[in-house]
Amino acid sequence: MIAPDTLAYTNRLVKTHPAEKCLLAASMLCLNLATPAVMPVCCMIFCFMCCLTIFKARIPAVVYAKLLLTPLFFLCVGAGTVMIDLSADHFAFISISSQGLHTAIIIVCRGLGAVSCLLFLCLTTPVADITWLLAKLRVPGLLIELLDLTYRCIFILADSAATITTAQASRLGYATMNATNRSLGTLSAACIIRSFVNARLMQQAFDSRCGEGPMRVMHTPCPISKKNIIAVMMASIIIAACSFIG
Repeated sequence: MIAPDTLAYTNRLVKTHPAEKCLLAASMLCLNLATPAVMPVCCMIFCFMCCLTIFKARIPAVVYAKLLLTPLFFLCVGAGTVMIDLSADHFAFISISSQGLHTAIIIVCRGLGAVSCLLFLCLTTPVADITWLLAKLRVPGLLIELLDLTYRCIFILADSAATITTAQASRLGYATMNATNRSLGTLSAACIIRSFVNARLMQQAFDSRCGEGPMRVMHTPCPISKKNIIAVMMASIIIAACSFIG
Protein backbone atom coordinates (compact mmCIF):
# COMPACT_ATOMS: atom_id res chain seq x y z
CA MET A 1 0.00 0.00 0.00
CA ILE A 2 1.07 3.57 -0.56
CA ALA A 3 1.34 5.81 2.48
CA PRO A 4 -2.03 7.67 2.22
CA ASP A 5 -3.97 4.42 1.86
CA THR A 6 -2.12 2.79 4.74
CA LEU A 7 -2.89 5.75 6.98
CA ALA A 8 -6.55 5.71 5.90
CA TYR A 9 -6.88 2.20 7.35
CA THR A 10 -4.77 2.71 10.49
CA ASN A 11 -5.69 6.18 11.79
CA ARG A 12 -7.76 6.77 14.93
CA LEU A 13 -10.80 8.01 12.99
CA VAL A 14 -11.13 4.96 10.75
CA LYS A 15 -14.08 3.67 12.82
CA THR A 16 -15.92 6.98 12.58
CA HIS A 17 -18.87 6.89 10.20
CA PRO A 18 -17.77 8.08 6.72
CA ALA A 19 -20.80 10.35 6.44
CA GLU A 20 -19.58 12.38 9.42
CA LYS A 21 -16.12 12.87 7.94
CA CYS A 22 -17.51 13.68 4.50
CA LEU A 23 -19.95 16.16 6.03
CA LEU A 24 -17.13 17.90 7.91
CA ALA A 25 -14.85 18.06 4.85
CA ALA A 26 -17.66 19.23 2.55
CA SER A 27 -18.90 21.92 4.93
CA MET A 28 -15.41 23.29 5.52
CA LEU A 29 -14.66 23.20 1.80
CA CYS A 30 -17.84 25.14 1.00
CA LEU A 31 -17.04 27.74 3.67
CA ASN A 32 -13.48 28.00 2.37
CA LEU A 33 -14.65 28.71 -1.17
CA ALA A 34 -17.59 30.97 -0.31
CA THR A 35 -16.24 33.14 2.48
CA PRO A 36 -15.72 36.85 1.71
CA ALA A 37 -13.18 37.17 4.53
CA VAL A 38 -10.49 35.11 2.85
CA MET A 39 -7.44 35.60 5.05
CA PRO A 40 -8.84 34.93 8.55
CA VAL A 41 -11.42 32.26 7.65
CA CYS A 42 -9.27 30.25 5.24
CA CYS A 43 -6.36 30.28 7.67
CA MET A 44 -8.72 29.20 10.44
CA ILE A 45 -10.05 26.33 8.31
CA PHE A 46 -6.53 25.28 7.36
CA CYS A 47 -5.34 25.21 10.98
CA PHE A 48 -8.52 23.48 12.17
CA MET A 49 -8.33 20.69 9.58
CA CYS A 50 -4.58 20.25 10.09
CA CYS A 51 -5.03 19.90 13.83
CA LEU A 52 -7.83 17.38 13.38
CA THR A 53 -5.74 15.33 10.95
CA ILE A 54 -2.53 15.36 12.98
CA PHE A 55 -3.73 15.32 16.59
CA LYS A 56 -7.16 13.68 16.40
CA ALA A 57 -6.50 11.13 13.66
CA ARG A 58 -2.84 10.80 14.73
CA ILE A 59 -1.43 11.20 11.23
CA PRO A 60 2.36 11.75 11.48
CA ALA A 61 3.18 15.41 11.00
CA VAL A 62 6.17 14.57 8.79
CA VAL A 63 4.04 12.53 6.39
CA TYR A 64 1.37 15.23 6.35
CA ALA A 65 3.95 17.90 5.55
CA LYS A 66 5.36 15.83 2.69
CA LEU A 67 1.89 15.33 1.23
CA LEU A 68 1.27 19.06 1.53
CA LEU A 69 4.43 20.04 -0.32
CA THR A 70 3.27 19.09 -3.82
CA PRO A 71 0.01 21.10 -3.87
CA LEU A 72 1.82 23.94 -2.08
CA PHE A 73 4.41 24.05 -4.87
CA PHE A 74 1.74 24.32 -7.58
CA LEU A 75 -0.11 26.96 -5.55
CA CYS A 76 3.03 29.05 -5.24
CA VAL A 77 3.75 28.73 -8.96
CA GLY A 78 0.19 29.76 -9.86
CA ALA A 79 0.19 32.61 -7.37
CA GLY A 80 3.56 33.82 -8.65
CA THR A 81 2.31 34.07 -12.22
CA VAL A 82 -0.72 36.06 -11.06
CA MET A 83 1.38 38.38 -8.92
CA ILE A 84 3.81 39.39 -11.67
CA ASP A 85 2.72 42.26 -13.92
CA LEU A 86 4.25 42.80 -17.35
CA SER A 87 4.25 46.34 -18.73
CA ALA A 88 5.36 47.48 -22.18
CA ASP A 89 4.51 51.19 -22.39
CA HIS A 90 7.95 52.46 -23.36
CA PHE A 91 10.26 49.76 -22.06
CA ALA A 92 9.29 46.21 -21.22
CA PHE A 93 9.75 45.53 -17.51
CA ILE A 94 8.42 43.21 -14.83
CA SER A 95 6.75 44.49 -11.67
CA ILE A 96 4.52 43.32 -8.84
CA SER A 97 1.19 45.11 -8.60
CA SER A 98 -0.83 45.48 -5.42
CA GLN A 99 -3.87 43.92 -7.10
CA GLY A 100 -1.80 40.96 -8.27
CA LEU A 101 -0.36 40.49 -4.79
CA HIS A 102 -3.84 40.53 -3.27
CA THR A 103 -5.09 37.98 -5.81
CA ALA A 104 -2.06 35.75 -5.18
CA ILE A 105 -2.71 35.78 -1.42
CA ILE A 106 -6.36 34.84 -2.01
CA ILE A 107 -5.32 31.95 -4.27
CA VAL A 108 -2.84 30.59 -1.75
CA CYS A 109 -5.24 30.91 1.21
CA ARG A 110 -8.19 29.30 -0.55
CA GLY A 111 -5.96 26.61 -2.03
CA LEU A 112 -4.42 25.64 1.31
CA GLY A 113 -7.84 25.53 2.95
CA ALA A 114 -9.23 23.29 0.22
CA VAL A 115 -6.18 21.01 0.27
CA SER A 116 -6.42 20.58 4.04
CA CYS A 117 -10.07 19.49 3.70
CA LEU A 118 -9.25 16.97 1.00
CA LEU A 119 -6.23 15.62 2.86
CA PHE A 120 -8.35 15.11 5.96
CA LEU A 121 -10.83 13.04 3.98
CA CYS A 122 -8.16 11.06 2.09
CA LEU A 123 -6.06 10.26 5.16
CA THR A 124 -8.92 9.28 7.48
CA THR A 125 -11.44 7.56 5.18
CA PRO A 126 -10.73 4.41 3.13
CA VAL A 127 -11.94 4.38 -0.45
CA ALA A 128 -14.19 1.40 0.32
CA ASP A 129 -16.09 3.55 2.84
CA ILE A 130 -16.38 6.41 0.35
CA THR A 131 -17.77 4.15 -2.38
CA TRP A 132 -20.20 2.61 0.13
CA LEU A 133 -21.41 6.08 1.06
CA LEU A 134 -21.77 7.01 -2.62
CA ALA A 135 -23.90 3.90 -3.15
CA LYS A 136 -26.11 4.95 -0.23
CA LEU A 137 -26.50 8.36 -1.87
CA ARG A 138 -27.80 6.66 -5.04
CA VAL A 139 -24.79 7.55 -7.19
CA PRO A 140 -24.93 5.48 -10.43
CA GLY A 141 -23.23 2.13 -10.01
CA LEU A 142 -21.18 2.57 -13.18
CA LEU A 143 -19.41 5.61 -11.73
CA ILE A 144 -18.69 3.78 -8.48
CA GLU A 145 -17.25 0.79 -10.34
CA LEU A 146 -15.07 3.07 -12.43
CA LEU A 147 -13.83 4.69 -9.24
CA ASP A 148 -12.98 1.28 -7.72
CA LEU A 149 -11.22 0.05 -10.85
CA THR A 150 -9.24 3.27 -11.26
CA TYR A 151 -8.18 3.13 -7.62
CA ARG A 152 -7.12 -0.51 -8.04
CA CYS A 153 -5.15 0.23 -11.20
CA ILE A 154 -3.27 3.03 -9.43
CA PHE A 155 -1.83 0.48 -7.01
CA ILE A 156 -0.87 -1.89 -9.84
CA LEU A 157 0.82 0.91 -11.76
CA ALA A 158 2.63 2.20 -8.66
CA ASP A 159 3.89 -1.30 -7.81
CA SER A 160 5.11 -1.85 -11.38
CA ALA A 161 6.87 1.52 -11.44
CA ALA A 162 8.57 0.84 -8.10
CA THR A 163 9.78 -2.60 -9.25
CA ILE A 164 11.16 -1.28 -12.54
CA THR A 165 12.82 1.70 -10.84
CA THR A 166 14.55 -0.60 -8.35
CA ALA A 167 15.81 -2.82 -11.16
CA GLN A 168 17.09 0.18 -13.11
CA ALA A 169 18.80 1.70 -10.09
CA SER A 170 20.56 -1.60 -9.31
CA ARG A 171 22.08 -1.43 -12.82
CA LEU A 172 23.18 2.22 -12.38
CA GLY A 173 20.36 3.40 -14.60
CA TYR A 174 20.29 6.78 -12.85
CA ALA A 175 24.04 7.35 -12.48
CA THR A 176 24.31 10.05 -15.14
CA MET A 177 21.92 12.50 -16.79
CA ASN A 178 21.85 10.58 -20.06
CA ALA A 179 21.25 7.32 -18.24
CA THR A 180 18.47 8.94 -16.21
CA ASN A 181 16.69 10.22 -19.33
CA ARG A 182 17.01 6.84 -20.98
CA SER A 183 15.74 5.03 -17.86
CA LEU A 184 12.77 7.37 -17.48
CA GLY A 185 11.78 6.78 -21.10
CA THR A 186 12.02 3.02 -20.65
CA LEU A 187 10.07 3.27 -17.39
CA SER A 188 7.24 5.23 -19.05
CA ALA A 189 6.97 2.78 -21.95
CA ALA A 190 7.03 -0.26 -19.66
CA CYS A 191 4.37 1.20 -17.34
CA ILE A 192 2.03 1.92 -20.25
CA ILE A 193 2.42 -1.62 -21.62
CA ARG A 194 1.93 -3.20 -18.21
CA SER A 195 -1.16 -1.10 -17.59
CA PHE A 196 -2.83 -2.49 -20.70
CA VAL A 197 -1.74 -6.05 -19.86
CA ASN A 198 -3.01 -5.83 -16.29
CA ALA A 199 -6.30 -4.31 -17.44
CA ARG A 200 -6.83 -7.19 -19.87
CA LEU A 201 -5.99 -9.77 -17.18
CA MET A 202 -8.41 -8.10 -14.77
CA GLN A 203 -11.16 -8.19 -17.38
CA GLN A 204 -10.47 -11.87 -18.11
CA ALA A 205 -10.59 -12.72 -14.40
CA PHE A 206 -13.88 -10.84 -14.09
CA ASP A 207 -15.38 -12.62 -17.12
CA SER A 208 -14.19 -16.05 -15.96
CA ARG A 209 -16.29 -15.63 -12.80
CA CYS A 210 -19.35 -14.66 -14.84
CA GLY A 211 -19.16 -11.14 -13.48
CA GLU A 212 -22.23 -9.40 -14.80
CA GLY A 213 -23.61 -7.69 -11.70
CA PRO A 214 -22.21 -4.84 -9.62
CA MET A 215 -18.86 -5.14 -7.88
CA ARG A 216 -19.11 -5.86 -4.16
CA VAL A 217 -16.83 -4.04 -1.75
CA MET A 218 -16.54 -4.97 1.91
CA HIS A 219 -17.51 -2.23 4.36
CA THR A 220 -17.21 -2.33 8.13
CA PRO A 221 -20.48 -1.02 9.61
CA CYS A 222 -20.20 1.76 12.17
CA PRO A 223 -22.93 3.79 13.89
CA ILE A 224 -23.54 7.48 13.30
CA SER A 225 -22.68 9.60 16.32
CA LYS A 226 -25.10 12.42 17.01
CA LYS A 227 -22.43 14.09 19.11
CA ASN A 228 -20.10 14.25 16.10
CA ILE A 229 -22.85 15.62 13.86
CA ILE A 230 -23.60 18.38 16.38
CA ALA A 231 -19.88 19.14 16.69
CA VAL A 232 -19.56 19.46 12.90
CA MET A 233 -22.56 21.78 12.75
CA MET A 234 -21.26 23.91 15.61
CA ALA A 235 -17.81 24.21 14.02
CA SER A 236 -19.39 25.22 10.69
CA ILE A 237 -21.60 27.81 12.39
CA ILE A 238 -18.67 29.31 14.31
CA ILE A 239 -16.48 29.61 11.21
CA ALA A 240 -19.38 31.01 9.17
CA ALA A 241 -19.97 33.61 11.90
CA CYS A 242 -16.28 34.54 11.82
CA SER A 243 -16.64 34.99 8.07
CA PHE A 244 -19.40 37.56 8.47
CA ILE A 245 -17.62 39.28 11.35
CA GLY A 246 -14.43 39.48 9.32
